[in-house]
Amino acid sequence: MSYNHHNQSQGYVPSYNSQNTGAAYMARRGWENESERNTKISFSSKSSSKRIYITLFIMVVLLLIAAIVIIILFASGVFTGADPLQNPTISPIFNPTIRPPINNIPPLGPPIFSQNQSYSGSFTILRQASEMFDMKNTNNYYLTFNRIQDGLDNIFVTSSLLRPYAAQAILTDLQNRGNDLAVLFRVNMLGGGSIDQNTVAAVVRDNINQLQNRLGGNIQIDPNTIFVF
Repeated sequence: MSYNHHNQSQGYVPSYNSQNTGAAYMARRGWENESERNTKISFSSKSSSKRIYITLFIMVVLLLIAAIVIIILFASGVFTGADPLQNPTISPIFNPTIRPPINNIPPLGPPIFSQNQSYSGSFTILRQASEMFDMKNTNNYYLTFNRIQDGLDNIFVTSSLLRPYAAQAILTDLQNRGNDLAVLFRVNMLGGGSIDQNTVAAVVRDNINQLQNRLGGNIQIDPNTIFVF
């Protein structure tokens, strides 16, 4: 570095040439470029190390997952140490050649009840036809309907012949037939014994006076119109 001296108004002012500075000297020696290259190499090396660490971490995770899967398979018995071909003496759990003796099977007792039975029935109340039985939504219709239903319930509940079979009468409809009123009903009961449709019809026929009394008035049921099928 060289300095030039000159007087300015009797004062001393030093000056220097920019080419003789330290920065210029470093530039001439190539130190500045070398520093930049070192910085770039440092960044590149850090990035490479990061990729290596990530790869190693992924490999460790995959190895752990594989180890867990193998442990689960062994615990569930998928892999066993015994070779079935080397141990042919092991017999299957279910041997089709072994059957229990037939004599040890207990015989079935007689059934208490057979299949449930259902019957349809009808009878006619003489001279009781009315327009209200065509409407089926009037108070008089419901009143008569419930009164006949109660009468049928009383017959089957009090019958000693049908009581063991839990017989139940269900009134289904009231229909005008000329001047008479037809009563349609259904009977549900447990099957068994010698009970059939003739027995059910006989029970209704034998209790016809009781049913007429419960309906009241001058109600008269034609016994020849009592049918059960």
